[in-house]
Amino acid sequence: MEYFLFSEVSVSEEVFMGDGNFVLLRLESLIPSALTIRFETEGNLEDLAETVKSNGVLEPLIVRPSAIEGKFEVVCGLRRLRAAEKVGL
Repeated sequence: MEYFLFSEVSVSEEVFMGDGNFVLLRLESLIPSALTIRFETEGNLEDLAETVKSNGVLEPLIVRPSAIEGKFEVVCGLRRLRAAEKVGL
C-alpha cells in the first residue's frame, strides 16, 4: 500500500486509483524519515516549488508508519512535500 499527502481529510482514508490503492493522509501526520539525508539549496527547492505550484505533486510520496502513533515517515518525496508546503498545497 502506498500513501500520499492530502490536506482535506480528517482521518486516513483509503482510495483506489488505477491499478493500485493509496491512503490519503493529513499533512500534519507526515514527518521526515531519520534515514533521509539530502542537502538541498534553497534555489533547487524554489524551482521545484514553482513546478508544484503550476502542476501539483505529480508523483505520490512514499511513507511508512512511524514509531510515533499517528505519524508516518516520508521515505521518498521529502522535497516534494517541502515544495508543496512552500506553495500552500
